[in-house]
Amino acid sequence: MTFDTLKFSKAIQRNTSMSADDADGIAEAFAETLTTNLVTRLDLNEAVTPLKLEIADVKSDLRLLKWMVSFNMAISVATLFLLIKH
Repeated sequence: MTFDTLKFSKAIQRNTSMSADDADGIAEAFAETLTTNLVTRLDLNEAVTPLKLEIADVKSDLRLLKWMVSFNMAISVATLFLLIKH
């Protein structure tokens, strides 16, 4: 992202009683902040992709766990039924 520091500095000078040096300093600081602290789409994609893979793994594990619990429940009920029947 490009930031026009001269245009920003002139706008500060035009709308305030600030000196040119002060306005230039603010414009430079603002430009530095914008260019170093902003997250890009690429940054977000790099962070999100591993998370999506991890979520898919967790979903798979939960699906397996659901089937294991269901199977265990069925065996337990069948065993209980056989014990009560005899």
